[in-house]
Amino acid sequence: MLYTVEHQKIESTIAGPYTVVVFKHRGPRPDNRTAFVASTVTGIQTPELCDQRALTYAENFGATIVTPMLTEQFALLHMERMLPRESVIAGVRRCEEACSRESIGYYRSIDALAEKVRSSRNWTRGETFVWVSSPNEYLILTQIAPDSCEMLVVLPSGADDVLTAYRFSQEDLVQKLLCYLEVMGEAAANI
Repeated sequence: MLYTVEHQKIESTIAGPYTVVVFKHRGPRPDNRTAFVASTVTGIQTPELCDQRALTYAENFGATIVTPMLTEQFALLHMERMLPRESVIAGVRRCEEACSRESIGYYRSIDALAEKVRSSRNWTRGETFVWVSSPNEYLILTQIAPDSCEMLVVLPSGADDVLTAYRFSQEDLVQKLLCYLEVMGEAAANI
């Protein structure tokens, strides 16, 4: 069975911060009596502990986390679990480009990914930047020319485009990358 995990940190002036972890079965019926699996409310001191608890519960139940992680560290860890480095390497190599474990970086948001790829005009060939929403929705940018900023855009469907990233403004590059996500969403809806 496949479960989803929803968790959040809530600040309370009376009880202090706590986390709620909810497991729901992705069944054919939206009936809460059959979908609701477990819920825990636990007093907790830090966002890191909230995220750690959510990840632990997810692993124990074979669940997937559907809400954003609270901290950068666990958000990146969660992305790597959804799309492991080996899968990134395989996706890039299917496009006949080079990639290694050490050259892969995960980014919490499209904004962060765009900011990073724009930050240099001279990336090393094979440098790879990854944003992941789910195992079937991700964006990989990989440097394909020596000492430049020519990024091959790799989607779940394969290679899609080549961008000279530094030539875009931050806002324009984010908008361009969001367009790829829209195309991904449309393709998934048509399956």
